[in-house]
Amino acid sequence: MPRRPHKQSPGDDRVDRRPSLRDKHLRLSPAEWRLVVVFVMLAGLGVSAVSSWAWYAYTSSQGRQASASSLGNVKSILGTSLDRDTDLLTTVNADVTTNSELTNASLVAILSELNLAQHYPGSVAFTYVENVSRAGLARFDTATKRDPPLGWPPGRLCLFLLATAAQATA
Repeated sequence: MPRRPHKQSPGDDRVDRRPSLRDKHLRLSPAEWRLVVVFVMLAGLGVSAVSSWAWYAYTSSQGRQASASSLGNVKSILGTSLDRDTDLLTTVNADVTTNSELTNASLVAILSELNLAQHYPGSVAFTYVENVSRAGLARFDTATKRDPPLGWPPGRLCLFLLATAAQATA
C-alpha cells in the first residue's frame, strides 16, 4: 500500500513519517525464522502423532467390536445346532428306551416322520453301542443281518470288537 503524503500546507516539503502497516510487522532475523519454522514443524508432528494414535484406537476398537459380534453369531449358531442335536438324541433315546420291540426299520420310519433334513440340519449319524459277550456274538451278528442299523444295507455291517486282555483269553 503506497504511502499517502501528509496534508501539507503550500510550500511545505515534509513527507509524512508515521509508520505504515508494513513497518509494524515484526522483523525477524534468519535465526529467529528458523526457530519459528522448527516450532511449526514440531507442532505439526505433535498433531499428527495425536491424530494417528486416535485413528489407531478407533480402528482397533472397531476390529474388536466386529470380532466380538462375529464370535457371538458363531456361538449362537453352534449353540442352537448343539441344542437341536441334543433334542434329537433325547428323542431317539426315549424311543429306544420306552419301546423294547423297536427295530431299526421302525426307527427309520419314525426318523423320517421327524423330517431330519429340515428340523435337524447338519445331524450326521447315530451311534449305538451294545455290550455283547463272546458267546452271544453269533446271535448278535444274525440279528444285525436281519435288522441292519440305520443307513446300512443288509449284509454290510461294520463291527468293532473291543475286549480287555482278560476277556480275550476267556
